Amino acid sequence: MARSRSTEEERSLRLLEFPALLELVAEHCANPRAAARLRNLLPNPRMDELKVLWAWVEELLELLRGGEDPPLGEILDLQKSLGEDERIPGPLEAAELAAVGAACRELSSLLRFVRGHADELPLSVERFARSEDPGTLGDHLLSALEPDGRLKDGASGSLRSLRAAVQAALAQVRRTAQAEMQRASAKGWTTADELVLRGDRFCIPLRASDRTRVEGVIHDRSFTGQTLFVEALPVVESSNQLQEARLNVQEEEARILRRLNVEVSAAAKGLLELHRGAIEVDSLRARARWGLKHDAFVPRFFSLGSAFDTRSCRRVFAGAVESESSFRSI
Repeated sequence: MARSRSTEEERSLRLLEFPALLELVAEHCANPRAAARLRNLLPNPRMDELKVLWAWVEELLELLRGGEDPPLGEILDLQKSLGEDERIPGPLEAAELAAVGAACRELSSLLRFVRGHADELPLSVERFARSEDPGTLGDHLLSALEPDGRLKDGASGSLRSLRAAVQAALAQVRRTAQAEMQRASAKGWTTADELVLRGDRFCIPLRASDRTRVEGVIHDRSFTGQTLFVEALPVVESSNQLQEARLNVQEEEARILRRLNVEVSAAAKGLLELHRGAIEVDSLRARARWGLKHDAFVPRFFSLGSAFDTRSCRRVFAGAVESESSFRSI
C-alpha cells in the first residue's frame, strides 16, 4: 500500500511541479495502467534503487536512439480480466477470451523482442527471465474464436457438423411451413399470402372462423381477433427437431468455452506476471521516450566522500542534482 503524503511533501511536490512533469512523461505510455503508475510516483531517495532504475532506462534509451522500439502497444488490462491476485473473478465470456488471446500474442511479441535483443536489453531480459512465452496459448484461443468472440466452426471436431445440422433443420422447417401455407391459402383460409414469424416459429395467418381446418398450435392473434397465427402440426414437429439441433450446438459451444477457460485459468499466474513486467517496461520506456524527445541523458552516480553535505544541495530531483538550467535528467 502506498504511504500517504504529508502536507509538507505535497507542498514540495507542487513547488517542483512534479505532478506536471509526471503527466508529460505519462503521455509517452502505451497503456493506461503504465501511465497511472507514473502519475503516482514519488521522488525516490534510495540510491541503490535509482542506479538500477536509470540503468534500465538507459538501455531502453540507447535502443530508441538506434532506431528500434519494443513492440509495446495497448494491451488488454489482464489484471482486470483475470483478477489482481491471480484469481479469475468468474468464467470469461467468449469475447473476453478472444481479447485474452490477442493480449497473449502482444505479450509474446514483446517477450521475443526482448530476448532477441539480450545484448542491448540485459535488465529487461532479467525481468522476464522466468516468463513463459504465451504465444501458443494466444494462437490456440484465436484459432477457436473470432475477434468479436464468435466461436469458429473449427473450434472443435464436431461444432461444424452440429451447425450444419441446424441449417438443414431450419431449411426443412421453412419448406414444411411454406407447404402448409400454400395449402391453407389455396383453400381460402388465410388472411394474408405470407407466413408470419411469432418468436422463432413460422405461423399461418388463419381466419378465426377456419381455426378447426388447420391442426396446430396457436401462438398469437390479431388485435381485432379475426386472425389467428397458427403453427401447423407438421411444422411443430420440424421446429422441435430444429430446437434440438440448436441445443446440441449450444451445449458444444458451452463445452468449448469451459475448456478454454480452464486453459486460461491454468496460465493466469504467469500471464499476470508477464503483464506486470510489460507495464513496468512501458513506464520505463516512457521515460526514455521523453528523454529522447528532449535530448536528455541518464545521470551518473558517484561518491563525493564523507565531507559532502547534502544540505548544501538545494535542488535535488530523483537522485540528480540540477546545477544548470539546461540540465535534464530522465
